Amino acid sequence: MVRKRTTFTVPAEYKAALERLKREKFSNQSHAEMFRYLIGCGLREASKENPENHQNVDSV
Repeated sequence: MVRKRTTFTVPAEYKAALERLKREKFSNQSHAEMFRYLIGCGLREASKENPENHQNVDSV
């Protein structure tokens, strides 16, 4: 598998939820692995959406 390094900024309001998720479900894995999992979940979910019903993540 070819990987590409990407940098992104996570909003401060996500910090507590991400720390809790890391502690509860990814304690034996890296932060990178946790973010790969979350991105994969988001991509699968986004592929199910109708473009007409697209929501901005800030409204969720």
